[in-house]
Amino acid sequence: MGDSLFDDQFQKGLDLDSISISQLSRQLNGMNPDIFQLLFLELVSQIRIKTHATKLMMSLKVIDPNTFPLNLPNHWWAKFRKTKAGVNLHLRLVFMEKGTSYPEKAVLTTAKEHDRGQLEVLVDDKKCMYVFHRFYLDYERFDRMTDEGYFL
Repeated sequence: MGDSLFDDQFQKGLDLDSISISQLSRQLNGMNPDIFQLLFLELVSQIRIKTHATKLMMSLKVIDPNTFPLNLPNHWWAKFRKTKAGVNLHLRLVFMEKGTSYPEKAVLTTAKEHDRGQLEVLVDDKKCMYVFHRFYLDYERFDRMTDEGYFL
C-alpha cells in the first residue's frame, strides 16, 4: 500500500482524522468484490492503450494458480477440507517485447474446484502462445483445443 494513502493532507482532503490499515481492511471486507473486478479490467484496458498491446503479432501469456488459505469459520462458503477454507486465484499474465508484462485476467474460484476447469476460461485467444502450470493438465482437452487452433 502506498504511503500517499496515509499522507496527512490526503486524509484532510477526505475529511478524515486518520486512515489505518485495519480500518481499510474492515471497509474493504464489506465491499462487493465485483467492484474490484471492474477496477482490474479498467486498469488492464489502460495498460493496453498505453502499450499498444493490440499491435502485437503473437504474445506470450502465462497462466498460474495460487491458493490463498482463509479462516474457515468466517469463510465457510470456501471450505475445501475438513478444517480449511481457501480460494484459488488464476492469473493470466501477458509478456510483451522489451520485458514488459502485465496481468490481463484474474479468475477467483473456491479452492475445492479443480484448476483444470479454468483452462478454457483463461485460454481464449488463438493468436497467443500459452504457458501454464501442470495443475491445468488435461490431454484430451489439449488435443481438442489444439485442433481448434489454440497454441498451447
